Amino acid sequence: MTRSTFIVALLVPAAISLAGQTSQQTATTPPPAPTNRWSADPAHSAINFRVRHLGITWVNGTFGQWTADLNYDPSKPEAASVTAHIQTASVTTGNDRRDNDLRQNYLAIDSFPEITFVSTRVEKVAPDKLRISGDLTMRRVTRPVVLDADMGGVLTTSRGRRTAFSATTTIKRQDYGITRNGFMEGAQIVGDFGVAVACQLALAPGVSAQAHNIRWWEAAIAVGTIGVVSAFDHGVDGWVQDHRSPGSDRVARVFKYGGEPVLVLGISGGILAAGVISGRPALERRGGRVLASVIAAGVTTGALKEMTGRFRPDNTTDPYVFHAFTNHDAFPSGHATMAFALATSLSAEIHRPWATALLYAGATGTAWSRLNDHEHWLSDVVAGATVGITAANVMEGRWRLFGLGPPRFLVDPHGARLEWRAAF
Repeated sequence: MTRSTFIVALLVPAAISLAGQTSQQTATTPPPAPTNRWSADPAHSAINFRVRHLGITWVNGTFGQWTADLNYDPSKPEAASVTAHIQTASVTTGNDRRDNDLRQNYLAIDSFPEITFVSTRVEKVAPDKLRISGDLTMRRVTRPVVLDADMGGVLTTSRGRRTAFSATTTIKRQDYGITRNGFMEGAQIVGDFGVAVACQLALAPGVSAQAHNIRWWEAAIAVGTIGVVSAFDHGVDGWVQDHRSPGSDRVARVFKYGGEPVLVLGISGGILAAGVISGRPALERRGGRVLASVIAAGVTTGALKEMTGRFRPDNTTDPYVFHAFTNHDAFPSGHATMAFALATSLSAEIHRPWATALLYAGATGTAWSRLNDHEHWLSDVVAGATVGITAANVMEGRWRLFGLGPPRFLVDPHGARLEWRAAF
């Protein structure tokens, strides 16, 4: 039997982005706790491989779906750790027949949907070289491997710090049960099987030191704006009701669903469930952030409704009637809150301008439907939008509310730890 090897070349000219400390720190606001957690950005990364064909040439291919997470401090490289998850079904070589052969007869994707690597030890062997030991699991067989890594320098940019590294190793594919038959062993795949990874890693969302920390005066401006808007509550309510029609009611019924809990929780919970079922940690964390955004927004709105007890416009013509801890719950609008929380969170996850425009247009339509249906005052829906946007941005790690960021388990790729940090 021909002795075949599998060369894993983790060539990671990784423009690894680590968000550094913000340049605008005040004496009263200490910088957030530093973090060394990095995650791969698939949009700027690739896992490519090549396999020896007939002993005389190479076939090139790629894995299209994967995640990689790194714990790395350039000043303490020996303390680094890395995990990677590759979806075997995403393999492609540009030839459908060959791809199907790889998926079914070599990688056996139905039984073994994922390849994983978890580091166990990192040693510094030279100023710019590391030896990374770890466990590679393929087809449910785990074997130790050693990666010889070359480290690049660290570049500081306006968006954070970046670095790069490359690493290689060699394994026997037979050790993982990747054998075909005598013909295949002796004729087709008789040499090395190599993998090259070009990977960009960024600080895990939600723990970025560049997250905007909301100051007290920014919160005061938001509250003040809602107060100013309330001066127009009566006039806007009258105008909307004067122009209300069967057609506007039909449109409002459609937009109203954008803030219904069954839809909002169904979408966010569905994303989370898809990540769990498919075994994709990154998708699972995204779903968790979206779900946490709408839950946080809903809880906040529920508390505000109880504390304000504002009368709805169909109960009074005076927009300034408040009876705390009663059944009156106009302020803020729950539908507007949920719609804008979902729109903000999904927009942060999708990162597409057209998606952002559509999501916010839908949320605005939901807010308008509450005015059309005579359920809320204008300031109710503005307050709801404010709560929803704020809750989602905090859970997504874009904002910190008085130093409070998202629960760590939503953003930490290295396990589900319940950790919530606040800086004051």
